Amino acid sequence: MFVAMMMAQGAFGSFQTLWPLYVAALGATPPQVGLVLSLVGAMRLVALVPSGMLGDHVSARWIMVGGQVLMALGLVSYSLSREWWQLIPAGLLFACGAASFPAILATVAGIAGQGPQRVRTFTLINTVAPSLGLLVAPGIGGLVAARIALRAAFLVAAALTLVAAAYFSRVSTSTRLPTGPRPVGYRSTLGQTAILRWCLLEMTAIFCVALGASFVPNFLHGIRGVGVGTIGTFGSLSAAGSIVLGLLVHRVPHFRRPVPGIALALASVAGALLLVVTGRDLPAFAAAYVLLGGFFATWTLFEAALSGVASERYRGRAYAVAEILSGTGYAIAPVIAGLLYARDPRAPMLLSASLILALLVAFAALARAGSIPEAGRAEAAP
Repeated sequence: MFVAMMMAQGAFGSFQTLWPLYVAALGATPPQVGLVLSLVGAMRLVALVPSGMLGDHVSARWIMVGGQVLMALGLVSYSLSREWWQLIPAGLLFACGAASFPAILATVAGIAGQGPQRVRTFTLINTVAPSLGLLVAPGIGGLVAARIALRAAFLVAAALTLVAAAYFSRVSTSTRLPTGPRPVGYRSTLGQTAILRWCLLEMTAIFCVALGASFVPNFLHGIRGVGVGTIGTFGSLSAAGSIVLGLLVHRVPHFRRPVPGIALALASVAGALLLVVTGRDLPAFAAAYVLLGGFFATWTLFEAALSGVASERYRGRAYAVAEILSGTGYAIAPVIAGLLYARDPRAPMLLSASLILALLVAFAALARAGSIPEAGRAEAAP
């Protein structure tokens, strides 16, 4: 799982920093760039809905493998697109692969142990392993984009995705994702108060960070004049920041608890966005990308927090719900960011940083009041 996640997220990182630039290069205006990013995110949500039910009948191993293959086909289709609107049908293939992520997360949760060990294992497999891939792959993607073409970076990503699929095929899993005496539904899962609260918090947090992060590459390229290859390389710095945050969580007992760890990651993103807006030279932008590593860490720390409150029976559906809700925030944010960017390129990043700081205050208040438990109790009757 460690190697598979390293390859899968390395594939994602090899093109993700360049993704909004590629959409713009195919002739899209800022609002149209936001539309494409959001539509792909929305299609991902649709693909996630049946993922929990799929896990009741299909081996988690083959869900993971099939999802990676679909993503690889989508990436190849991206590289073949010649107009920005052609990215939308290509994105459907890529988005369908998202159905594999609840199976991936549930598999990790099943081997993660209990208590602080669960957070450490999640951090190693879902933060450190992917970040190792992200440390190298964005630089490769940026180099390929600068030396050959932007579209060539998607072929690199497709190749890495297929390598990830090969490693996922070697993971030993049960025939089905464990759900107990009989499969549980989304309704009963949402009836678990702790699960619902963590999922709603995750959706809010992902929306806040995606609002500002979506147009950082466009801002640096279009407003600050940073080259495409350099921006691709910056993605590796972001991975380095994510690794540092992951190691802090792994080594410092205080940050092993989900609330302090998530707060640290969110604060890192807010600092990054403010640095992008105020910076004027490459060292400042490089430092901002290191801090942007908090975006990825935020997502994985929420996954670890959810594993602490979702019992084994509810885990498959809980991760599907979390992916759907957080994906909703991730899908909505680029549309709003694109409209704001068209009016003032700084606006999405400044608004995002402000919302993150407000969320940190609310998050701390909820934690003090005990409204967001960090460890599960006995599950309620379905």
